Amino acid sequence: MSQKENKSVAKQLDDLKQKIDWFYGEDFKLDEALKRYEEVIESSKSLEKQLGNMKNKVEQLAKDFSID
Repeated sequence: MSQKENKSVAKQLDDLKQKIDWFYGEDFKLDEALKRYEEVIESSKSLEKQLGNMKNKVEQLAKDFSID
């Protein structure tokens, strides 16, 4: 399991927000923008995958404990 996968969802969201905020900050440099944009996309995809896995687990638990 990678280091990113070990981070909590809240921490990953916070990290992603900080990465996005850089684009609006005073430290913005056009030369760095593409690299940072790629990092944002990678982080977003990783987080989306993790959230999807969590959703599947919750749905399975709900299904397992439902009284039908």
